[in-house]
Amino acid sequence: MKYLTEKYWTNFKKDGVLFEKLVNNLLCSIYPNQEFFATKQTHDGGKDIVSEDELLFGENISLWMECKYHKEKISVHDISTTLLMAYLEDAKQLVVFSYSKINKTFLEYMAKYKERTKIDVKVFHDESLEQLIISNINNIDFEEYFPNFIYDVTMSQYEYGDIAF
Repeated sequence: MKYLTEKYWTNFKKDGVLFEKLVNNLLCSIYPNQEFFATKQTHDGGKDIVSEDELLFGENISLWMECKYHKEKISVHDISTTLLMAYLEDAKQLVVFSYSKINKTFLEYMAKYKERTKIDVKVFHDESLEQLIISNINNIDFEEYFPNFIYDVTMSQYEYGDIAF
């Protein structure tokens, strides 16, 4: 990460609970008219946050978010349960949020998964995640997550990519 370097993540524990809360708050901030629900901590079926979206004619689609707070790069193995369950439960979109950087092989695998399953997959990691956080610095309880971070107005030039729900 460019600005939110490791020293600012001291409030976050290995269990990932605060990271999941941060992601949920970001989603609620970006999409205030959409409801997001945190799943239970264990046996969550491979998802951490879910949302249902109603389409025309009353059809509901399922949107899944998987949050990984790992210091080391995550692998496809780390989200294999999520990938399987998203397919089996007919999720329409899967968004992966990762604190750590993700390697090219992971992204290539996600592209193949998206093509074969027709599940829309988006990945936010490292600087793309940081962009999302900094772009919403005034819309979330930033102090709870990063109490020692000093915001510089030049950081506001960050723009995040569309998550597109």
